[in-house]
Parts: sequence; C-alpha cells; structure tokens
Amino acid sequence: MKQDTALKALLICSEDETATRVLGLLPEEISPIRCRTAPESMPVLERGDAELVIAVEPFHQDVDGRLLPTLLKEERICLLVLTETETPMPMLTEQGALVLPCSAPDFLLQQAVQLLISTRRKLRKLENRAAQLEAHVEEVRLINRAKLLLVQQLKMTEAEAHRYIEKQAMDTCRKRRAIAENIIRTYET
Repeated sequence: MKQDTALKALLICSEDETATRVLGLLPEEISPIRCRTAPESMPVLERGDAELVIAVEPFHQDVDGRLLPTLLKEERICLLVLTETETPMPMLTEQGALVLPCSAPDFLLQQAVQLLISTRRKLRKLENRAAQLEAHVEEVRLINRAKLLLVQQLKMTEAEAHRYIEKQAMDTCRKRRAIAENIIRTYET
C-alpha cells in the first residue's frame, strides 16, 4: 500500500478540551472519527473503520468493560491509551498498547502518534506481503492439483504435465493459474 494512503483513526474521548488538544496534535493526513463513549465507538471498531485508536480515560459508559479487550484483540489496530494516572499499565503495554498519562507534554504525544502511524504503515506492508504470498501458495496448489490430474487422467509424467501447463499458458497468453483451473474443471467433474 502506498505511503501516502490515509490511515483510519478513532479518538475515544469524552472531554471536549482533551479531544481538541489531541486532535490538534494529529498530522493533517489523519482525519479521525471522534466518539465520546465506549458504546459509541464499538460500531466503528466492528466495521473496521479504525487502524489507529487513541483512547482517553475514563471510558464513559463502558459498563461491561469491553472496550480495551476489543481494542487489544484486534491485530490491525495500533493503540495509544491516555490515562488519568501516571501509574504504568503493564497489562496494556505487554499486549502492544502505547500508554501515556494525559498530562504528557504535547511533543511526547506527537512522537507517540508518529510511532503509531509508522507502525501501522509497516503493518500494512506486511499484510500486503502476506496476501501476496497466500495468493502465490494458492496458485502453486492449483497448478500441482492440475498436474496430478494430468498424471492420473492422461498418464503424463510430472515433468510432462508441468511442460503442458507452461506451454498452454504461453500459447494462449493466459496465466498458468487459469490453465490449471480449466484442467481441474475438465477432469474433476
């Protein structure tokens, strides 16, 4: 994914003054959705409309305590929690959340946000690479299945089946995957 692709951000903050401060620290390419309460943020999270989340304590109306567990289990989300206390929160940091006190200076909050942004961009690249590898593995599986069918049905050797698929792909200007899918449709039905 391109570096300049905007990130989806969510700010969960009940206090207008704190929300204004945090929003003012975000880079221009980030235009977050703001939710005032935990229940208000849940549909945004369920739709996948957040890659970066800044959650400011207290989490109003989070009566069942679902907000933090939901945020922490979602692998796509980079999370910054701003706490009312300056006490460390190892349970959050051990699960990958960045935790700072609300009283942290602006430069520190900006650095934290930049860290989240760069981390999320790196995750996007890894997700894209993983998707490419999965597609390649699936293509290899299809081609191998097609070769096996050619070996079984037409009594070709594995090398002959491989050459047959390659030649068909070149002669018809189609991808090997399309040739393999056609062979599978032909011999598996």
